[in-house]
Amino acid sequence: MTLRINLQAGLSNKLRTMLGYKYIADRDKKSLEVFWVIDVACNGHFLDLFEPIDGIKFVSEKFDLCDFDGQKTFQIIVGNNDNTIRKKYYSLLRPLPKILKIVDEFCFNKKFISMHIRRTDHIKTAIRVSKYMDDDIFEKIISDISYVDNDCLVFLSTDDYETQQKYLEKYHQIIIYKKINKPSKELSIFHRQTSLEDALIDVLIASRGLQFYGTTYSSFSELIMEFHDKFRKNI
Repeated sequence: MTLRINLQAGLSNKLRTMLGYKYIADRDKKSLEVFWVIDVACNGHFLDLFEPIDGIKFVSEKFDLCDFDGQKTFQIIVGNNDNTIRKKYYSLLRPLPKILKIVDEFCFNKKFISMHIRRTDHIKTAIRVSKYMDDDIFEKIISDISYVDNDCLVFLSTDDYETQQKYLEKYHQIIIYKKINKPSKELSIFHRQTSLEDALIDVLIASRGLQFYGTTYSSFSELIMEFHDKFRKNI
């Protein structure tokens, strides 16, 4: 028996949907076949970033008939908020060695906290559900950290060119993995202004911060927290 799904949306939404249905497939003793949609929201493939997962087969054509098409949270798919189950399935994500090497080299001998500031298409959604976090919140975090330890760096992960530029110009403590190119007006409405590999590298670097401060209602921040919890337990 096989469970078949088409995955939509961005990287972190795809991952939590796929892992949720991996749980369902394991529970029901089925294999899982996945079509990974590549588009402006997610401009790369899972296997470009991660080691294969046993029991998951990626197919090259979208399913006309499938068990699920879209994206859901892990908790909704699984049907409960059991952190043990979620962490077990997120532990199946094993970034490729070449990506881990980049992260290790960047983080070597650096003391930093990290933050993820989600902007672009997320702003309207967050405002609609009263979850929007304005810059005052993140700027206070930086000020508080600097007051306690002026030598502590702040790693910034963001999806937005203007946000990155603003923080780089305003705070000497800010470090980033890679500068975002200024998008054209046409491209600025798209979800992603960086490559998918760069996005995962941002996730993994942010996960190694002494503390992590994310954006409410952002699945990307949730993904960083999953890796942050895993990394902090292993050091």
